[in-house]
Amino acid sequence: MNKITIISGEKQSGKTTYLMNFLKSKIAEGKLYEGFVAIGTFKDGVRNSFRLIDISTKEEMMFMMTEPISNSKQIGKFYINQKGLIFGENILKKALNSSCNGVVIDEIGPFELNNEGWAESLKLLLNTNKEIIVTVRTEILQRIISFFELKDFTVINI
Repeated sequence: MNKITIISGEKQSGKTTYLMNFLKSKIAEGKLYEGFVAIGTFKDGVRNSFRLIDISTKEEMMFMMTEPISNSKQIGKFYINQKGLIFGENILKKALNSSCNGVVIDEIGPFELNNEGWAESLKLLLNTNKEIIVTVRTEILQRIISFFELKDFTVINI
């Protein structure tokens, strides 16, 4: 059974920043991680997009934005870039089949509670011995724990 670390906090509370620092300390211990972080961008002081960054290759792809694009699903005020979704899924598939110690998913949220986004990949990863580090908003933390039937986990509240 794997160990799950959940970094939880409100929107724009610093979950991703904490995650990146947490990950640096794990890597300094000699552990190998795969996965991605979602970095937000702002326009006029308002978050308007997220781009995914593969933590092992540093490749980037636009994932969500407030401006609609063709063939995109909307979740909240954001539209999902299908190429970005595929990019993230491919990162998680690669991690599932690699010899890495752990996998990072920034973040698990409402999309996954609808069995979309990273839901299927997370379910597969939960059946491995890999450590899993995820970020989750505080307001849906208990729903995520129940939905994915998480057992062996630690919550770090930001």
